[in-house]
Amino acid sequence: MEQEFQAAGVSMKRRGAGFEEHILAMRAVWGPDPVSFEGRFYRIPEADIGPKPVRPGGPRLMAGAGSPVAAERAGRLGVGLTLVIFDWDTIRDTIEIFRTAASTAGHDPNTLPIMLQVNGNITAEPVDEHGPLLGSPEQVAADLDHATRLGVEHVYWNSADNPLSQLPFLEQLAKA
Repeated sequence: MEQEFQAAGVSMKRRGAGFEEHILAMRAVWGPDPVSFEGRFYRIPEADIGPKPVRPGGPRLMAGAGSPVAAERAGRLGVGLTLVIFDWDTIRDTIEIFRTAASTAGHDPNTLPIMLQVNGNITAEPVDEHGPLLGSPEQVAADLDHATRLGVEHVYWNSADNPLSQLPFLEQLAKA
C-alpha cells in the first residue's frame, strides 16, 4: 500500500524489484558463511552471519499478490502465494500464473504453499448471495472443497467483527 511505502521512506516504484532483491539478499544471509551480496538496493559485505535458520534454505516465505505480475514474481522466486479472494475465476487464473512461473524457474509448484485471505465473516445462517468462503459453515465447507481442488493449503478470515465471535462458526466448520 502506498502509505506504507511513504511511512518507510521508500519509493513505491521500487516495490517489485526491491522486494525481489530483498528475498535474494536474505537467502544469501541464510546460506553458508562467508556471506556476501551485491545488488541495486542492498549490499552485504563479506561476513560471517548467524545464527542460521533451523530449516535448510531459510524459513518458508509467503508473498502477497494483488496483480498477475506479483503472482509471477512469487512463482519465479519460489515462495508461497497469499491472495485475497474476491471470486473463484481470478483466484484460479492467478494460481495458474503463479504455478507456471514457478515451474519455468525450476521450482516444483506443488511444493509451494497457497493461502487465501477472506475479508468477511462466517455467518450463523446460510446467505443467498454469498461470496467465496463466506456464508454459513455448510456453505463455507463446500467452498473449502473448491479451494482444496485449486491447491490452497490454508485459509484465514480477516474478520471485521470481534474475531472471538467467529470461533463457534469455525468449530462448526471444522466438524463439517
